[in-house]
Amino acid sequence: MAGEPVVRDAADADNPGLLELARSCPMVGDIAICIERDPTFATLNALEGTRFRIGVVAKGDHIAGAIAVAWRTVMLNGKPTEITYVGDFKVAPSHRGDGTADALSRWAEEVCLEDGRNLPSFLTILSGNASMHRRLAGPRGLPELIPRQTIRNASCIAYRTRTYSGPLLVDGAREEDADEMDRLWNGISPSYHLMRVYQGNSLAAWIAAAPSLGMQDFILARDRDGTLLGFLGLWEQTSFKRLRITSYSRQMDFVRHLYNGYARITHGSLLPGNGAILPQLNAVACCIPQHRSDVLSALLAEANNRCRKKGFIFFNIGIAAGSPLLRALAGYAPQFTDIDVCEAVPNGGAPRILDDLLFHHEIALV
Repeated sequence: MAGEPVVRDAADADNPGLLELARSCPMVGDIAICIERDPTFATLNALEGTRFRIGVVAKGDHIAGAIAVAWRTVMLNGKPTEITYVGDFKVAPSHRGDGTADALSRWAEEVCLEDGRNLPSFLTILSGNASMHRRLAGPRGLPELIPRQTIRNASCIAYRTRTYSGPLLVDGAREEDADEMDRLWNGISPSYHLMRVYQGNSLAAWIAAAPSLGMQDFILARDRDGTLLGFLGLWEQTSFKRLRITSYSRQMDFVRHLYNGYARITHGSLLPGNGAILPQLNAVACCIPQHRSDVLSALLAEANNRCRKKGFIFFNIGIAAGSPLLRALAGYAPQFTDIDVCEAVPNGGAPRILDDLLFHHEIALV
């Protein structure tokens, strides 16, 4: 559109500007945090699919805004389907309202449609993000954003050691478990929308290629006969993504002091002050049947204990709203952050007809 800022593909030289852009766009809540992507902004993007592009608006010597598109194959309506995933939609505070956001949205739409295949396109929006929710209806000819389902990101504080006394066997994964994990993943994935398909490769190969992640970071749950029932990984991501605390609300600062007093008594990790990195682990590649909250309960107990043993304060896990798996969180007093999965539909187009399945979303890749 005439007069809009120009969007171009990011170059290697844009990395410092993209890192600064990420720092300038904090998430504000009771704990305000900024996500740091040092040393290389695109490390996270490369994990999101088979290929990706990052679009930027440059103003002088800094980056005013950015958006990314990744291509990946996922399960949709029970079948492997190539989609585009739009993420990293960031606009520097000083450039909000000047057309940068609209220009980035149009660029992403053009990129998603450029090969003429009209692939399904999805993105996620933090619930309560007023500026993004104003874009749902597709103003000014922009794509319409159709909310499909909400993912509940549960932050579980490992404030005490957990004892699992159920009938399942819980253990750490080993390299020799890789084929069995692949088979379970392929068996469960058709029951979820957007669960990744590792065509021509394997989940184990993706794990091996991901920075700071290995089979030793995965927890398995089996029945008494040794049959694998479910698994998840705990990913320590500070080598390429860190959450730095910028401020606490007055109420949350009071809670922090109470928690730290308890943590000192129980020899737990302390919740740090302003300017510090928030010690956390993110659940990744969660492979659990929708109706087996007992499997997730067994995995969570071990995840909690690993988190505590390694000196992390909490771990995050994303579960679709309405999922029976949410029952497994009882007793963990999780703090929920809701994320809306939306389908992006070109102006004048129609949304896809989707089966009534729960969505799977890797919160570790946000």
